Amino acid sequence: MEYAHAADAAFDSVSIARCRELLGDEADGSAKGRGWGHGAEMRVRNRTEILEFVRKREYALTPLGLANAMAGLQYITARRSAQRCSHIKCKLARSTAFELFVFVSSVWKRHRAKRKSSLIGAFEKAIRKLPKFEIVEGHKRFKWFRGHLAENWYYLKRALQEQELAKLLPGAVPGAIVRQFLKNMHNPASPITPKLAEAERIQD
Repeated sequence: MEYAHAADAAFDSVSIARCRELLGDEADGSAKGRGWGHGAEMRVRNRTEILEFVRKREYALTPLGLANAMAGLQYITARRSAQRCSHIKCKLARSTAFELFVFVSSVWKRHRAKRKSSLIGAFEKAIRKLPKFEIVEGHKRFKWFRGHLAENWYYLKRALQEQELAKLLPGAVPGAIVRQFLKNMHNPASPITPKLAEAERIQD
């Protein structure tokens, strides 16, 4: 279940952009049907290749890993494509949605193992522990991901309070938290919700 949510988070933007970076004009042709969907036989072949790639777990299931595996499906196997494309430097930014999924999964697993605090307390502590700065090309700058979570803590906290989480299998919880968090953030419940979120953001 976790791998399914990871694939959903990975595929949308970074994977497609990475394929275009690797294949150039041919990527659009592949996406429209030449490689990824030209006829039933090709579609079945490509889906089987990706499924086997995920099952074998030889490479990390990340947006970049999936993109590398998909990029060469028109010509070679997913495994061979991932192997060859992994040596090509990626100019794209990381997927924020996938980074969020990885963070939520990590905190959720630690919380289940220890149970020393409430789920909300575990997440707040984890956010505060994230590094505030990073070094990019020799320059120190604020860590965007930490700032994003701190600023939108109100929405994440509401997602963690969803009663539906208790009805899910453990492996499905991180994906559900991420989906609800994004929904809360992009679709505020009322006009005053942004003001409430601003008042509750994590400050340190």
